[in-house]
Amino acid sequence: MSFDSYITPTIDLLPGQLRLLEVDNRIIVPINAPVRVLI
Repeated sequence: MSFDSYITPTIDLLPGQLRLLEVDNRIIVPINAPVRVLI
């Protein structure tokens, strides 16, 4: 499975959203399971 997620542009942020933590596609990461993240 692959998934792409990009940081939301600053001009698209709503009040209260954090610039470096907001992305266009959020995911839910499972617990107690091996997960590999490529950056």
